[in-house]
Amino acid sequence: MSGAQREVNDIMNAVFNFLLRALTKFRPRKEPARKDQENPTPQQPRSHNSPVFPNATASLLRVDISLNNREAPDPILSKSLNKTLSWHPPGSTPKVGAHTIPNGMVYIGHPDSPYAAGLGCVIDPSLTIALPIRSGSSEEMGYWPSYQSITPSARGAFLQWLSSGKSDPNIGIGYVFLYFYGLERRLLIDRPDSDEEAVLVEEIQRLRSIYAGNGSFDSYSRKLIEAVAFLSDRRDQSLRKGYTPDLTKTSGAMPLPLKIAIAQKVVEGTPLDFEWTAAGLIGLPWNVAPLNTQVVNGVRAQFLDLLRQRFEKRFPQGFRLRNRKTSKLQLHYQAAAAGLNVDMTKLANVDGLPDPDTLNWTKPAWLASEVCSALTPLAQALSRHPKRGDTLWAITLCPPELAATTSIEARRWLAKISSPITIVRFGELARHAIGEEGVKWTLRHHKLVAEALSPFWMSLEPDPASGSEKLEDSTEVVIVAWDHEPAAPSGAFAVVAAVAILVAEIARANVERTTAIEESWLNLLSDRLSLPPGDMLRVQARLCWLRNTNHGLMKARKILAVATGQDREFAVWSAIRAMQTAGSIEAAQIASLELLCDKLEVPRRTLYSILHGAVVAAASPAAEPVSVAQEAPATTFSIPRPPQPRKVGLDHDRLRRVRQETERVSSVLAEVFIEEAPMAAPSAPAESKSESDFEGLDEAHAAFVLTLIAQPVWTRHDFEDAAGRAGLMADGALEVINEWAFDQYDEALLDEGEKIEINPSIMREMAERRPAV
Repeated sequence: MSGAQREVNDIMNAVFNFLLRALTKFRPRKEPARKDQENPTPQQPRSHNSPVFPNATASLLRVDISLNNREAPDPILSKSLNKTLSWHPPGSTPKVGAHTIPNGMVYIGHPDSPYAAGLGCVIDPSLTIALPIRSGSSEEMGYWPSYQSITPSARGAFLQWLSSGKSDPNIGIGYVFLYFYGLERRLLIDRPDSDEEAVLVEEIQRLRSIYAGNGSFDSYSRKLIEAVAFLSDRRDQSLRKGYTPDLTKTSGAMPLPLKIAIAQKVVEGTPLDFEWTAAGLIGLPWNVAPLNTQVVNGVRAQFLDLLRQRFEKRFPQGFRLRNRKTSKLQLHYQAAAAGLNVDMTKLANVDGLPDPDTLNWTKPAWLASEVCSALTPLAQALSRHPKRGDTLWAITLCPPELAATTSIEARRWLAKISSPITIVRFGELARHAIGEEGVKWTLRHHKLVAEALSPFWMSLEPDPASGSEKLEDSTEVVIVAWDHEPAAPSGAFAVVAAVAILVAEIARANVERTTAIEESWLNLLSDRLSLPPGDMLRVQARLCWLRNTNHGLMKARKILAVATGQDREFAVWSAIRAMQTAGSIEAAQIASLELLCDKLEVPRRTLYSILHGAVVAAASPAAEPVSVAQEAPATTFSIPRPPQPRKVGLDHDRLRRVRQETERVSSVLAEVFIEEAPMAAPSAPAESKSESDFEGLDEAHAAFVLTLIAQPVWTRHDFEDAAGRAGLMADGALEVINEWAFDQYDEALLDEGEKIEINPSIMREMAERRPAV
């Protein structure tokens, strides 16, 4: 509401009140006007239900600097105004019209002006009362409400609230303030005895338990309690000297006891230790200490911890706040009620003390500003993700000084991981790493968890850099703990990791010899390739993860299809060694190996050479010494005596298991290396696919998939353009589609790398699921 509108509103309220009084034959009391009782100009109205009030930070204890102190109280506070008023104390039951107000605590009378000395709280029984029409809505209260200026229906709602116990949580906050004005005036102007004061403060606490959710009421009521407590103890200097700063208070105006205690230390020449300095900085005006309130209030523990460490280094003997002769402390209580201001300078006995707000805080203020800058990334991140406060992720955003004291619980959990390779459930890991559990995990979550582990010299298998994986809370993943900062994988690691998938699948097909197959291949691998120790640990971790994971073979196919000839021979060699460890290599497996060589363009003679070497290396020696030749030259040679066959029983069950494992190994090789028919681009994608192909996808993403499967490979640029034309964000669409594919097919449809490739195995399965026409 503009200033002109407020003036019109005040004029209309005055006219309305005048007419009502005339109709009820109201005759105001006539008293000779005294010069010191002239009403001052009322302050501009202010709404307690204004949108700006919930976040109001204005101090109710305003401190002004002045060279002249008033010797006499402000005329507006003259006690002679009470001649027209009647205070009904706690325990009384005043009655206004048909309303009986239990437990009193209200003013009743005929004030000269609703804005004089906070008299808007006075209930004038001569004014008209009507039934409430809006169930106690604050819309009828206007700005800075007074009982005299509000509408008759608002008066009815106010009296109804008072008579019903002053406890309705749904009443407009303006009605609560109108009652609060009376308590404020009684405590600060009339100054009741200590017994009544205690009851009134208890009443304010009761109101706070119901209405402190309103930011404005919370602030005003808290400051009133603080002011009353301070005035009650103003004669007891020992209490003031024993004051302890509260570092948990929200930033804003400095509490009155703190302000006076700091001023006394300045006069005494006592340096301020960390607690006093920090409390002062938090309460200083922004122009004196320009601190980031998002940091100070949002990450208070980290702010104080870092500030303490740096303060003790910068000011080992404490900070000496210098006095200034021209600085004088004057205390004015800025009340919630219009027209009520209390000069507390004399009451508080603070003559001769400086105002801390006007002294030189430059050095500690700059120190605190630097701390705020260092903690801004953490404060901003936690404002968006408040659950991540006690996580490994939060530690990565903290300055080095806080690394040992942040996220204690997450650190304790991490300390339990002592071995180089540790298997954990992904849900448990994510809870300690990023503060989330039980959600639908995406590649974004996967990357965040890996990034949270990185500063602790730990890595994750599966590595999110290799692409999407289907993850659930119960999915077992592997944490690799390094004794130094890990180097990046070597160039050969990608091929070895792809071959590890093949070896793991062969091992899974031979349940009884899974560990033997993996260990044998690792031992042979270290002899064949000169991999750095870091890569060997990564391969070991990958095999550990693959052991309990149905990973799929798309990544192995893709990497081996473009590998060098030497790398493809290595894949053939690894497959032979894995099958050899599993048992005998039979005809069906040799046929699959021949197919493998053809697919990878490895000559079959290379396969036979590797097979021959493997068979020779594994052949058993003769049962007895073999005579090859006599010492003297001769033209003939002795034929070795064949070993005598041993009679053994035939284990039919073992033979059956070996044949089943042989069939499974052969099927593994066939699945990986069988020639795939090229995908033809459909002429009319929208018509060639069944709606059931994309069940679980929304219409936009389903249409996008239809566009993508028209070609097997997409560049990143073309993929982003296609997503834009579909009205989707590229990264978000990739995650949504792959999550859907994991749910439907247990594999990702889109394999993300330098290029984005369509998974052909999903395309085949999609075709198999489609009903024949």
